[in-house]
Amino acid sequence: GKFSLTEFDAWCRGVGVKAPCRGSFLPDRFLVAMQCTICLCDEGRVLQKGCCCRGDGGAVHIDCMVELATRAADNMKPSAWFKCDTCKQSFTGELQLKLASVRYTRAQSLPEHSRERLFATSGYCSALGEAGRYSEAEPLEEAVLCAYRIEFGDTHQSTTTAANNLALTYLSQGKYALAEGLQLEVVEARNRTLPTDHPSVLNAVNNLALIYSNQGKMEESTRLQKEVLEARTRTLGKEHPSTLLTASNLAHSYCSMSRFVEAATLNNEVLEARRRVLGKHHPETLTTAGNLGSILRSQGLYEQATEIEREVLALRKDVLGPEHPSTLIAMGNLGCTLSKHGRYAEAESYQRAVVATETRLLGPEHPDTLTDLTYLSSTLRDQGKFAEAEEILVPLIVTMQKVFGKQHMRTLSALYRLGSVFLRTDRAQEAHDVLADCHQTGVESLGPDHVLTLTIASGVGLAHHALGRHEEGTAVLNDTLDRQQASIGPEHPNTLVTSAAIAEGLLLRLSESGVDRDSDPDRRVPSPTTEARAAAMLRETYAAQTRLLGAEHCDTKRTEDCMRRFSIAAEKSPSQLTL
Repeated sequence: GKFSLTEFDAWCRGVGVKAPCRGSFLPDRFLVAMQCTICLCDEGRVLQKGCCCRGDGGAVHIDCMVELATRAADNMKPSAWFKCDTCKQSFTGELQLKLASVRYTRAQSLPEHSRERLFATSGYCSALGEAGRYSEAEPLEEAVLCAYRIEFGDTHQSTTTAANNLALTYLSQGKYALAEGLQLEVVEARNRTLPTDHPSVLNAVNNLALIYSNQGKMEESTRLQKEVLEARTRTLGKEHPSTLLTASNLAHSYCSMSRFVEAATLNNEVLEARRRVLGKHHPETLTTAGNLGSILRSQGLYEQATEIEREVLALRKDVLGPEHPSTLIAMGNLGCTLSKHGRYAEAESYQRAVVATETRLLGPEHPDTLTDLTYLSSTLRDQGKFAEAEEILVPLIVTMQKVFGKQHMRTLSALYRLGSVFLRTDRAQEAHDVLADCHQTGVESLGPDHVLTLTIASGVGLAHHALGRHEEGTAVLNDTLDRQQASIGPEHPNTLVTSAAIAEGLLLRLSESGVDRDSDPDRRVPSPTTEARAAAMLRETYAAQTRLLGAEHCDTKRTEDCMRRFSIAAEKSPSQLTL
């Protein structure tokens, strides 16, 4: 039912729970009864404006807000369509899209190249983009850019702003070549007319860095982001929204490069500042909190990541709605973390829901859809549903190569997953062919010490062992383990997998140690010392995985199975090792 805030407070006291503060975003059944700050009525649906106003101060009827913005615009205050007159921050969410839509519709009666019509169209495109409706925004933005070029020329601020917005729309749809080419034009045009530390120049450079990051060009991306962060801190201040945005992007890049300590430190600084400046429920604050969850997941800290991601998902559902692209990203992130933690049934449920909604709303080739399909394939693989995983991965890789290119991290990640499916279904030669090619590409595009490159290298080592090439497999795995211990730490889940893989390679060698050495003199039987080292590695790895990941995690269970098999194999060896 509907409650006034007074009734809601009384109800909370009656059932013995603490009522949320009036600055909170409450569920719809409570929001509908809040008083609209314009008409002072609580009838009908009242919602938050999505700016920085809180509680009653941020509650409005949509129709009241439309009427207020219309009157303000008629009195030469067009900013009322997109910015709150009280807190001076932009509207977000449902109200942003509604106001932009009304303004765009009103402007269609004006001359085609009139400024208000162009500005209204640009604002509507921005709102469509925030709602994830990129395909609707793209043709409108292309038309706006063409009109600005005719009206003002290529270097005018309005023209470069339109080009910048269109480049980001291309980026959001995975059209990276178009995005990069257009953004380079923007940077060049603004550098010709403005100082290098002008906010518009820095914004263009920051967006170019974002495009590079999405293409996997991490060195170029971080170099530009550092330059922009230094300039924005100097000219705008440390807590300016633009400075915080750059810092957040740089933290994300650090995480992609396995520089987790730097990533977590910088992201926490941004999160604290955004909570203080924008509030806990603002979309940008939630994005930063979600990024922290991703960093913790990358470090293997799954319990902490799950706790944060559940909170982010709940808040995004309340603030943005259950089908907003940012809500779906939060749900996909939570599903990924649950899968990494071995909680497969819950993970698969989230991931299938996300993929179905993204396919319907964004399309089957949207980057978010493709990424979440990759995560779903991992969850299926780790449950032993190999046929289902392969059925997803084979066409997915073809699409990813078209959308992202062959060297992109997302493409390489999908290829690694396909290789791992081949390994687990005893198709060693197919696994080796896929993984070896994937690893070479990773070394060239990401570097030999990137977390993904090292993960793929571990798979290459196992493929060598599965083919009976034990010397090559051991060499690859030992080199991989050394690099992982130096870059991501000895207890990172990926490092532990490699430790177990080295012992598993020894298991395969032991299983073949009974062959006739006269007929196969290249076969080498491992020494007792080597066997003892493998046994110790298995014990240590299993203990660490049980402590960090839990006994039911797929990595833990694989190590447990390896220990059992090693005991059987060791009985055939003179050392008679028992685990």
